[in-house]
Amino acid sequence: METADQYRNPMRPELWLVALRMFRERPVLGWGPDSYRILKGNYLDHPKGSETVLSNNLYLELLSGSGMLGLVSFLWLVW
Repeated sequence: METADQYRNPMRPELWLVALRMFRERPVLGWGPDSYRILKGNYLDHPKGSETVLSNNLYLELLSGSGMLGLVSFLWLVW
């Protein structure tokens, strides 16, 4: 039987930790564009969250998707 907890969306600190775990696995190039949305369920205790939920942090999203190279490139463009 399914419970309501299976469908709850995680809180921000939990989403940030997932992004950092993804970054630690592929620190240079990351997992690819928009991969956080798709892969975050593999890192959560309750994987049935919505696929529209993102990390709620631009820099962590860039780290997980594009790695250090993507974050440095973005910061260079902003500067």
